[in-house]
Amino acid sequence: MGYNISRIVKSSLANEKEDCVQFLLRSGSRYCESKEFDAARLEYEQAYREISTMCCTHDYRRLLRCEVQLALSDSYLKQKQTDDAYRYCQLAEMDRNSVKETRQSGKEFSDYPITKTIERYYKLITENRETLTWKQRILKYYYLAIAATYCKIGSQCDERYKYDMALSIYKHAIQITTKVFGVYHSAIAKLYDNIGNIYCCQDQYSDALSNYQASLNIRLKLYGNNHLDITQSYENIGEVYCKQNRYDDALSMHKISHMIRLETLGKDAIDLGHSSYNIGKIYCLQEKYENALEMYQQSLEIYRIKLGASNVDVCNTYIGIGNVYFHLGNFDQAMAYYQKSLTIELKMYGEDNLHIANTYSCIGGVYNKQNKYDEAYAIYQKSLAIRLSKLGDDSLSVAHSYHWIGIIKYLQQQYDDAMKFYEKSLLITLEKLGSDHLEVAELYDRIGQLYHSRSQYDHAFAYFEKSLFIVMKILGEDTFKCVSLYRKMGYCYNEQRQFDAAVVIFEKAIRILSNLEGNYYQDIADLYKMIENIYWKQGKDEFAILAHQKCQEIIASE
Repeated sequence: MGYNISRIVKSSLANEKEDCVQFLLRSGSRYCESKEFDAARLEYEQAYREISTMCCTHDYRRLLRCEVQLALSDSYLKQKQTDDAYRYCQLAEMDRNSVKETRQSGKEFSDYPITKTIERYYKLITENRETLTWKQRILKYYYLAIAATYCKIGSQCDERYKYDMALSIYKHAIQITTKVFGVYHSAIAKLYDNIGNIYCCQDQYSDALSNYQASLNIRLKLYGNNHLDITQSYENIGEVYCKQNRYDDALSMHKISHMIRLETLGKDAIDLGHSSYNIGKIYCLQEKYENALEMYQQSLEIYRIKLGASNVDVCNTYIGIGNVYFHLGNFDQAMAYYQKSLTIELKMYGEDNLHIANTYSCIGGVYNKQNKYDEAYAIYQKSLAIRLSKLGDDSLSVAHSYHWIGIIKYLQQQYDDAMKFYEKSLLITLEKLGSDHLEVAELYDRIGQLYHSRSQYDHAFAYFEKSLFIVMKILGEDTFKCVSLYRKMGYCYNEQRQFDAAVVIFEKAIRILSNLEGNYYQDIADLYKMIENIYWKQGKDEFAILAHQKCQEIIASE
């Protein structure tokens, strides 16, 4: 029936060269521990040669060779030379399978490290009812170990803003994990999420979207349409759509995620708080402030109950509520919520953190609106310094800081400095977002205002027109933003004494305001007052009187 293993062991131990082999293995292991891998492999190769001259059974020689081959494989693996590591794994597996009594699992085998390792593999695979060969099991162990290491390193690089390195590592991890599990596996979906997150941080939204879509496709294949894991993909895609100003698409994604979480987890789940927060953010961007505030309050209530008062999600929600009050013109309330967030964040992160930079920027916006320009400039500079140190000088967040500092310089009538900051911001924003984006439109608007303040009305009008074209393309004409731009273009015509053109454009703004929801009586009255003044200048007294009457009617009806 074959050799008795106890006799194999006893006869092999008698061989004088066995002590030499074991010494070389231990020596190689010590070299590996000190990362002297070439020296370690010299020891292992010498051990391999000694084994070939030993007087022992073929089976015992194969087991010793197997042990040396796995040691060689381990040395290559520690240097991430995976091809050589795999090659020695295959050689070890071939020797192990050649042992005549491989199928036995008696205690005689337990004294050999290689046998213990193989028995551990066998037990693990049996428990999971797998039917892989010895070769597949050994390779799978190494593949997964490498993939897990790559994921850990990638995460560390991501946390330290070393995005290119993290991206490369995550992509390598996908290749390795795919070899083990195939394309459709939750671990691969998560890796696509990680890659998408990095592209988002680099403002590369098209690349981010393609990776998030790949993650969603895997999860849909694995789980179907109504599973919690899918909500993360919908949420990620919604975030990209939001960055691309595709607010309706973003809202649709977040509402799908919200619906699944509500049905699966109930109304008090933390994940539902995340969905409510995301929906509130979209409503705020769509200028639906009452809806936004309602969703933020829902989110905040969940977070406080489930997470307590000092938590990053609570901070983000405070910022969201502050943004709503900011847009509603309630700057004291906005500042109160921003300060709540900042107090918690400073305790959690310290001064040098991107969360802190974002909150500083929000506080700077309030100081700006309160005409506290020195305070605004100082806090914007603090925000910029953090962003430059963490993200480099070509990040969209850095562009935002340049933009806001430019506004402060403009308001302080330091126009040359303001233009420098606007141009820095515009250069980065165009590179990151392309020409058809609301942030580009906002910068064109700011540059137009600067030229208007310098009485360079042709340049001002050109920039207002460029801004208007983008806004109409993205939001349509019936928005207050278009009204604001029409009014500024009308001012340019008025200053250039192109009075008829100014009246036409002011009347267009009035028509849009009349169709918007909300209280715009004062804005309409101001436009009629502008038209009245133009008609007086032209000597068109009857038209001026009519415009005056309309202005008074609007004021009286308010």
